[in-house]
Amino acid sequence: MHVLVSAYPFLNKVAARDGIEFVYHPWNRKPKPEEILEEMVRGEYAGLIAGTERLENAIADQARALKVVSRVGSGLDNLDVEYFAARGIQTAFTPFGPVDAVAELTVAMMLDALRNVLLHDRRVRGGEWKRDFGGRLSDCCVGIVGFGRIGRRVAVLLLPFRGKLLLHDTAPDLATAHALGLHFVDKPTLLRESDVVTLHVPLKSDTRGWLGQSELSLCRPDVVVVNAARGGIVDESAMLEFLQARPATTYCSDAFVTEPYAGPLSEVQNTLLFPHIGASTVGSRRAMEQGALDNCVKLLRGEACADLVTKNVP
Repeated sequence: MHVLVSAYPFLNKVAARDGIEFVYHPWNRKPKPEEILEEMVRGEYAGLIAGTERLENAIADQARALKVVSRVGSGLDNLDVEYFAARGIQTAFTPFGPVDAVAELTVAMMLDALRNVLLHDRRVRGGEWKRDFGGRLSDCCVGIVGFGRIGRRVAVLLLPFRGKLLLHDTAPDLATAHALGLHFVDKPTLLRESDVVTLHVPLKSDTRGWLGQSELSLCRPDVVVVNAARGGIVDESAMLEFLQARPATTYCSDAFVTEPYAGPLSEVQNTLLFPHIGASTVGSRRAMEQGALDNCVKLLRGEACADLVTKNVP
């Protein structure tokens, strides 16, 4: 029995386990959807361990031997879980692996934006000794959009800064919020009152374009927006216009609609842009890869798997 590992890079390489042999990303880069399809059909793989690369429905139709898709990571917007399930293919993910790394990067982006860390570094390297006044998290109201695994961790990391925290979620976890001394507000209130807005929701039908022109019009003119979730949650065109009209605003993004990103947001100065590095720590990556391997082996052996996904989130 063979499993293709299309996730790239992959640190936890093992040749075989429990009679299952693993073939690792023959492309030595992030593969294209058509390349994964061709290899899956050619190799007659029983399993696929995937990263963020797009998995077309044609894989479920044409890769006749496929029984399991195991995701390295927590996002599931790169495949249609229900379509695969209808063809007898089970899908699993690793929801907890990236939590700490993404939450820590989120706080790092906030601090960078408030204190102009990278800007001052560039100035010194360019021979300019100029200091700007920045802000403190302790003086800020931070609005956390999405109080799931990562949103909760961000809140815990921010509590020692002693600033004000507001929460927004369509399915609020009231018990955890109460235990942390926090409360939920509606969307307009969060946007109006927050100095920093940080996004931690999955990309689905009701979150696509969650932050658009009308929402940005409610924000403060010097708001810091942090997106360590998915690119489609923010209307990038509306954000560009907002940044151009309000130079005191900062947009920090680790995710984009199209990746690799090479769009106009990189041409304005009040942005901090990163190549989707949220989970890119050695510890998180190894944990996610090990979880994906474990899930794949369990499902192929017919064992129970706590990380099994049965349907798409609407």
